[in-house]
Amino acid sequence: MPEKHKAVADWSPERFRSWAAKTGPKTEAYITWLMEQREHPEQSFKTCAGILRMGQNAPRQYMEQVCEQALAANIYTHKYFERLFKKQEEQAAPPITHQNIRGQEYYGPSLAEEAFNA
Repeated sequence: MPEKHKAVADWSPERFRSWAAKTGPKTEAYITWLMEQREHPEQSFKTCAGILRMGQNAPRQYMEQVCEQALAANIYTHKYFERLFKKQEEQAAPPITHQNIRGQEYYGPSLAEEAFNA
């Protein structure tokens, strides 16, 4: 068997469930649901692996939240899960602040306001 095939030969639904359970119950429920969407669970293994890899560098509660939303929205492809994941990541990121950011006060009133006040 080729080396690439040997790496996935031991994949099973139980392995993906246990991998997802390490993150939390919502992630496990989502991965289980993903595998149930296909006639054969093996058809969803790559999607499950990609989603679980995506969550390795994210906080557990963050991955749990995204999995809960994906399950509620019936998202079953890696592509749309990734979009949801990035959207949540952007919303969770703190705003950028430093001394070089200038606000509206720096630039003064806009030309539209000046024309309206004239």
